[in-house]
Amino acid sequence: MKYKEFIEYMSDATEFPEEVIRTVMEAAPDVLLYLQEGENVRTPMGVFTMRRRKEKNAKHPRSKKWITIPEKLHVQLRSGKRLTKDES
Repeated sequence: MKYKEFIEYMSDATEFPEEVIRTVMEAAPDVLLYLQEGENVRTPMGVFTMRRRKEKNAKHPRSKKWITIPEKLHVQLRSGKRLTKDES
């Protein structure tokens, strides 16, 4: 499914105009970045949590030299039951 199709589907399912759905989808990542480390937001999709990724060493794929990847904060999604697809 392409992004445009996703927006159209959401618009049909919620009866909101496509412009509103697109605005909400574009604003969501910016809002999630306001979370502090350890904070979380529970949604029907699952739980969004701000986590700290530790510094690590890795090999650069081209040069084969070891590099250090610095630690950083990132948003993690632990999916909820409504995002789990049962394929039985």
